[in-house]
Amino acid sequence: MLKKVIALLGIILSHNSYAALDSLDGDWVLKSDGQEVMRVTEDGVVITGAMRLPTITLSCSSLLEGSMRYNSGVVEVCTDSSWVEVAVIEGYFVLTDSTYNGNLGGRSGADALCLAELTDTDNTFIGKNSATLNATTVKAFLTGNELVAGATYMYSAVNAPATLGISKESFTTDASGLGPDDMLNWSGGGAFIVTGTFWSDVGSGSLDKWAVGTLDSCKGFTDGTMSGGGGTVGSTDGLGSARWQDTNINSFCSAMHRLVCVVNPVD
Repeated sequence: MLKKVIALLGIILSHNSYAALDSLDGDWVLKSDGQEVMRVTEDGVVITGAMRLPTITLSCSSLLEGSMRYNSGVVEVCTDSSWVEVAVIEGYFVLTDSTYNGNLGGRSGADALCLAELTDTDNTFIGKNSATLNATTVKAFLTGNELVAGATYMYSAVNAPATLGISKESFTTDASGLGPDDMLNWSGGGAFIVTGTFWSDVGSGSLDKWAVGTLDSCKGFTDGTMSGGGGTVGSTDGLGSARWQDTNINSFCSAMHRLVCVVNPVD
């Protein structure tokens, strides 16, 4: 079947050039005018040069699920019922695997905890291989003003269980760097995949978009004792604004909660 597909591509190429399909070093190699243009290996397909997506008008259905097309200046993918524009991921919105008490070391300490967890070689998360992880790009999501304006962030979680067949969701911040402008369930497979709570002084805002808050939980996240004044958290399974500020939970500062770490795009 694979040979037939590649042979068909060879026919397409041969419209304006000489195309040939060869077996080389255990791979299938497609050549045009004697130059390699595509190689099929055990690990996938390697294309030399640009790949041109077709412009098609077929309706998206389960038969086309996973297919891609070019449409009026954007790339779209068929999700089984509709063509959806492929977002260019610029940053990541990552739930930690580790939990911490309210003494995060203030904002700078929380940022350092995020960077340490995301760069730990024993930890994995979707996007790690493409993310730029350093003290400038990685910030703890504590008050809601850590993200940059007009950037697209993919939801991810450290060491989260695999969710085969579930597409990861993303969101784009507004001109003030606020988001997510959706009602996505953060504990679902499209987001964090994990049910839990995380430290957050993010402003409640509206049901679908947070506001900038004030760093006042646990004495500015410098106190991890039961008498530390209490702190607020977000809940991944919360509804609306409870995702980033669950008003039903007033936590002791000695309690253990996760963090959400922001990986901003490189300027």
